[in-house]
Amino acid sequence: MRSIPGRYSSLGPPINIRLTLIDNRAARLAGIAKHGSITAMQRFVSEMKAKQLEQYHTRKFVQNPEESQNERRRRCEGAPDRGPYNPKRFMAIVRAPFLDPRTESVEDGFYCVGCITHHDRNGLHWRRMFNWASFKSHIREYGEIIGGVHGGPTSERG
Repeated sequence: MRSIPGRYSSLGPPINIRLTLIDNRAARLAGIAKHGSITAMQRFVSEMKAKQLEQYHTRKFVQNPEESQNERRRRCEGAPDRGPYNPKRFMAIVRAPFLDPRTESVEDGFYCVGCITHHDRNGLHWRRMFNWASFKSHIREYGEIIGGVHGGPTSERG
């Protein structure tokens, strides 16, 4: 999948280039299929990393022999996720309408006014969108909205 330049998180930087996004699970399964087993794939990856590291050190030594002996080792793995500051976390999210099969109508979804102040808990996150069926379940779990906030699960209030 190729991303579209833009801002993907209010906390993250704008991205001005198109990035290629890969589904890690699908890539892993493709690697296992290509190499025949997890062990064979892991061996191939280790050999490739060692080869790339050797090429890197050779290139650095040719550029500046004295400096390359004192530099710290280059990180081979991907960068940490960084949570809401990581725009790649949100690039593959696509907003799509919900088709209600009973009414054959299309709903764009809506946000819960009782969750507006919540930024950290998944069930109460302010960006979570609902349709009428999922909203009923949300209200049962977190309670009716009283004074702009959830009043606790409806089952607890008896």
